Amino acid sequence: MRLVGMSVKDLQKMYKFTRIGNPSTGIDEVWMLPDDVVLNTRRAFSTSNTTLDGYSTSLGGAPQGRYIAPANSATCIQIKAGDCAPRSVLLLSPWFNRLDFGVAKRINTGGSTNVEVRFDLLNLLDNANYNPVANPGSGATIFRTTSAYTDASNTYDPGGRIGQLMFRLNW
Repeated sequence: MRLVGMSVKDLQKMYKFTRIGNPSTGIDEVWMLPDDVVLNTRRAFSTSNTTLDGYSTSLGGAPQGRYIAPANSATCIQIKAGDCAPRSVLLLSPWFNRLDFGVAKRINTGGSTNVEVRFDLLNLLDNANYNPVANPGSGATIFRTTSAYTDASNTYDPGGRIGQLMFRLNW
């Protein structure tokens, strides 16, 4: 892929989770890049051999401004990776943020026995850790994330705020 109208540093600054309300559904959607970059990237990947400029008219014609384009262009046909564009563009995904909280009280009952009461709250601030996406193309949902962190196979952590209360007798 080629970056047009921006550098890798510019793309890295834009690559973050943004919640945007969908006016037709009234539901917030999570996107990784601004609207103009997404639209123009879709335009760059929507080609047509029946138009003079080579771009489909369904999305408004040729891309303008900043966007991600295929490696191939009118001036360069890529035979192997790196001919017309960098071999890879690496971006750092947004940080995984989570704050867990726990509090415990141990009560001696005599001798070496005691009772322990513990309360744990995972993801105290109920932060949604979305899964980052980077999928340029012509589809309507490029750079839109539809999933978030869960770990159901390991710790039964659904990803949202969850708490547990524990009672334990030690002897």
